[in-house]
Amino acid sequence: MTAPPWSRRVRRLLFLIVAGLAAACDGGPKGPGTRDGVVEGPAKLGAVVLEVTGIGITGFKGRGDTRAYDAVVSAAEGRHRVVLVDAAGGLIEFGITVEDLDAEPPLVTVLVAAGSDNQAQLSTGVVVRLDR
Repeated sequence: MTAPPWSRRVRRLLFLIVAGLAAACDGGPKGPGTRDGVVEGPAKLGAVVLEVTGIGITGFKGRGDTRAYDAVVSAAEGRHRVVLVDAAGGLIEFGITVEDLDAEPPLVTVLVAAGSDNQAQLSTGVVVRLDR
């Protein structure tokens, strides 16, 4: 028994709809944007100095009460030095502005940490988390 001629058209139409939906699912945000990050320590933090290395980094932003100051260390390597200061102390929130959110996340290293009392702290236990 053969299928009616309209069933081929229905199958083709369903195939085109499924193919179109699959093409529309691109896997997430692309293009420029900001990756949010937080710095936490075992004690109340007032400031940290970070080294941030990555391709396509265009700037840094403080979030909440945090202020961000940055300088390019090596443009060829995409290496930046960032000072994050939160006078109230506690959770230090910041953003990294990038050219492409789909690119690999930057590598972040804590160089120096200080408490809200301006006393240097060991960077052991100070953790930086970036969103993907």
